[in-house]
Amino acid sequence: MDEKTDLPVESFDKALAELSSMAKDLTGLVEAVRTMKRTTEKGRNIALYAAGELAQALKLAVDLRKYDLASLLGSAGEGVSLMEQEASRTAEREVQRLLADLDEKLGKEGFSLAGHYPELSCDVFTIAFDATSKGMEVSVFYGPRIARLAVVAGAEVDKIVEAVVASAKELERSLIPQDQAISTIFNAWKAACFRKGVPVDDARMPILDVMVQTCFLKQSDQFFRNPVKAAFAAYGQVSFAQQLFTLAQREHEGRELVLGIATREDVKHKQSLWVPRNRKGEGVHYSTLSFRGTT
Repeated sequence: MDEKTDLPVESFDKALAELSSMAKDLTGLVEAVRTMKRTTEKGRNIALYAAGELAQALKLAVDLRKYDLASLLGSAGEGVSLMEQEASRTAEREVQRLLADLDEKLGKEGFSLAGHYPELSCDVFTIAFDATSKGMEVSVFYGPRIARLAVVAGAEVDKIVEAVVASAKELERSLIPQDQAISTIFNAWKAACFRKGVPVDDARMPILDVMVQTCFLKQSDQFFRNPVKAAFAAYGQVSFAQQLFTLAQREHEGRELVLGIATREDVKHKQSLWVPRNRKGEGVHYSTLSFRGTT
């Protein structure tokens, strides 16, 4: 242990060693007794058919009396408490170093951090640090925890940067090219209207219905000839939200794309789509999509 912590190193290590020895003896006793019970349940005499286990159990039952459990737990608890105090004193400093390193390396990739630990915004992503029973877990989400895109075990800066960069590239690959995007969404909107028997005139369609039709229009001829999983190009809510956010054009055939803001009920019942409105991690939930005439 670090000498700067002023922990009772010798007494703490001794307590841990004795607790470990005690745990080993307890395990041995439990296993011996289990074997004896199974022998008895089979109608056999343990003095004949489990003599070794019987002798071991008798010996361990005596040996375990030498341990002062209350004292051992007290020493171990004191040591753990002092370790926790030392960790708390240095945690903030270590977090600041980690965030500075992360900000520098993400900056080289064209990203910047904002917000406060343990949840930071990074362009349209959120980087969340969560302490789990298995250690630190870092998640990369789209938007404010809208969808988890990647998980990194531990708090290794290089791996976090790799996860953010990979998530951004994968998201970009999923999008419809800009020169086809607005026309595809326009046709998807019309297809959604047709599917529900709604007149096209400025019809406000559920945004998720338009997303589904956009997904189908994005598929290749190979998929429609043989619609199997291997030929399917994934295009879900994250892709559609990013598509709407990055649209270079919002007008098509004399009509302008219009998004309708969702109500709380829409959001509650998952009938909305969160779309970024800037690269600071801010966005809005929308529930409808339409194309309104500009004349």
